[in-house]
Amino acid sequence: MAQRIMKEQEFESDVFDRGTWQKVFQLLWEHKKSVIPLIFFNTILVVTDVIMPLLNRYALNTYVDDQTGADTLPVFILVYVGMILAQCLLVYLFFRLAARVESDFGKNLREKCFRKLQEQTFSYFDRTANGWLMARITSDTARLAETLAWAFVDVVWGIFVMLGISVVMLLVNWQMALCVLVVVPLLWFVSLSRTLMQQRVSPRAWVKAGVMPGVVIRLWKSWPL
Repeated sequence: MAQRIMKEQEFESDVFDRGTWQKVFQLLWEHKKSVIPLIFFNTILVVTDVIMPLLNRYALNTYVDDQTGADTLPVFILVYVGMILAQCLLVYLFFRLAARVESDFGKNLREKCFRKLQEQTFSYFDRTANGWLMARITSDTARLAETLAWAFVDVVWGIFVMLGISVVMLLVNWQMALCVLVVVPLLWFVSLSRTLMQQRVSPRAWVKAGVMPGVVIRLWKSWPL
């Protein structure tokens, strides 16, 4: 009897599902021993990123333009080198903790998915393609873990950096700062349009990604040994 290749059911919705993301963040909070230090070190890294341009400005105004205050140059060099070393350490801790969150969250999510599969009836596996299950448990869990560990934290870091730099720019020269901040809404509109376009294309690619493993498994099972 010819075997049917079951296609993946498409789940497309333009509505933000708050309940789903709430469950996701609840699973993420189970790894709070790594998440809290990650956010803490990320915040300190933002502070150092905002301070470094101010140190460069002080060096240019003091040691290049005016060529005064040479007696404070050794102290400035020590402070500047200390800031660079602090940034290197914070970036190392950031990558280490983010990688730990990604691996631990992905492992925990796969274990929960595996236990959930054990509770399903036989009819569920008759209706659902093997390739679809493999794609969901492997690709989707890895993608979600990577998004939470890297993209989400990177977005938080970017927001705080933009806020910090904007405040410093307004304090230094508010006229020039306003000229720069006018471009931000345009960049936001272009970024949002690109994201919405990717969301329309992405489900079609994942449908093919879910069907192909099932085809390979069926061909492998039917190959004469």
